[in-house]
Amino acid sequence: MLGYSLRPGRIFIIKLIYCRILVRAISYTVHGLIPASCVFADRYNREEVVRSLGKEVNINPPLTLGQLPDTPEELLKLDQVFIKSELKVGVIYITEGQYTEEEILDNNDNSLLFEEFLQIMGEKVRLKGFDRYKGGLDTVHDLTGEK
Repeated sequence: MLGYSLRPGRIFIIKLIYCRILVRAISYTVHGLIPASCVFADRYNREEVVRSLGKEVNINPPLTLGQLPDTPEELLKLDQVFIKSELKVGVIYITEGQYTEEEILDNNDNSLLFEEFLQIMGEKVRLKGFDRYKGGLDTVHDLTGEK
């Protein structure tokens, strides 16, 4: 909603409606908002809407609506490819007076507070033989640590 006042006491309210567009092609992705007033189509006719949106954002060749019965399911699968459910986080313990990379990475012990913080972040696991998300850590030869 947008309000505009010419003088005190009177306000004109304008409701703006947008179409959200997401186009995925082999070589590009287009996404954004287009004012509904720019879509020259019957909003209940999907083919007309797709054609009009394609013209509005100047996509060539013209857009076509997926005709296969499993198109909606395939689009959902494609969306799942871009969703990451794993996070990779690095945490380093630095004590007072440590300034160089060598001093910092040479830490073999840490404080009780740091241990409590790590427990809040997650559980420690033995890396060797670990078969779930590894975040790039070695789970065969202990080359990147044991836990």
